[in-house]
Amino acid sequence: VINAQQAMDSKGAIYIRAKNLLIEKTEPEQNPLEKGKYVELSIQDEGPGISKELQEKIFDPFFTTKPKGSGLGLSICYSIMRKHAGHIKVESETGKGTTFFLYLPASNRGADPAKFEEGLKKGKGRVLVMDDEEAVLAVISPMLEYLGYEVVIVPEGSIGIAEYLKWKNKDLPFDVVLTDLTVPGGIGGVEFLEKLKEIDPGVKVIVSSGYSNDPVIADYLTIGFSGFILKPYNLFDLSKVLYQVIFKG
Repeated sequence: VINAQQAMDSKGAIYIRAKNLLIEKTEPEQNPLEKGKYVELSIQDEGPGISKELQEKIFDPFFTTKPKGSGLGLSICYSIMRKHAGHIKVESETGKGTTFFLYLPASNRGADPAKFEEGLKKGKGRVLVMDDEEAVLAVISPMLEYLGYEVVIVPEGSIGIAEYLKWKNKDLPFDVVLTDLTVPGGIGGVEFLEKLKEIDPGVKVIVSSGYSNDPVIADYLTIGFSGFILKPYNLFDLSKVLYQVIFKG
């Protein structure tokens, strides 16, 4: 939706539709989904469209056409869909808009709210989040609030340092900082940690990344981070790492 809005420069309509879908035969070349019931979610815009050449690259990590983009938004979406046995595809024609289709396996079971709450570690405290991806910030903020935390979000490390110092001087320090590891063109997680430790040697910082094989992640405790969480965020994993770092660390 963010991509659609930006593509249209906030002028035009975005159509969001959902429907049940039954796939009765597999077509690996067209659609890698297994046979079964799915929910199809489509997001259609009235923007300039995407050329065939670019359509082949849009799900690649770090590919972007935006001057300040990181190229991770759609690659993260793709990863989420595949991890949930789903699929995402795009249909677009130059000058005629773009539609993204998302497919998720349908479930015949109802939700169990009590069981859902059982696995969560809720708490209280103040969390500073630094991430340059709007889509990530849009998800992480309500997740943290649902878990009982107060949240301040910043898009870049230098702003995060100023924000941390401001609230520390007001005697309202943050209990923990959650930072992205890589911020193209800005202060990344390691430098952000170093600058925060200059202000507050006891600061607790959780680093997040979409790449579990990054050398920093493999050695995050030695570097000085208090915890690590893999993207895309899982509410249960997020609740556990926060609880561990704030209350047990």
